[in-house]
Amino acid sequence: MMESDKTPSRAQASNGASDGRQLLIVEDEAVIRFVLRCELEQHGFVVTEVEDGRGALEAFSRDPSCWAGAFVDFLLPDIHGDEVIEQLLELRPDLPVVLMTGDSDPSADATKGALTVLRKPFPLEQVRPLLEVMRQTAQTPTQEPCS
Repeated sequence: MMESDKTPSRAQASNGASDGRQLLIVEDEAVIRFVLRCELEQHGFVVTEVEDGRGALEAFSRDPSCWAGAFVDFLLPDIHGDEVIEQLLELRPDLPVVLMTGDSDPSADATKGALTVLRKPFPLEQVRPLLEVMRQTAQTPTQEPCS
């Protein structure tokens, strides 16, 4: 198994477009992480990508208050996405979390706590209204990436 890429992407921050809000992408498929990260950065977010649940929980637990939201895949290589969401919400109950799944009909238990469910493949137009919710729900933006 490859080690999670926990490096925040600062591309937008370096050109002044970022408002400092941090989003976490938890997805084992690199192409989905890449496309989603590009979309989120275009909307002023600083993005941290991880490819498994343990990496997500490690990154998030360092400072739960710095995150504006998370996009979590349902089927991860180590922990199911619904378990990751449950643990994220234990640390930060007001966190907007989006569950991403290729499953046609995840159970109600699997979607519990999620702001919404995006069924892959999803058009990026479905992501944009969620970003406004995350921006409004976010606590004070941080100047540095969540560590």
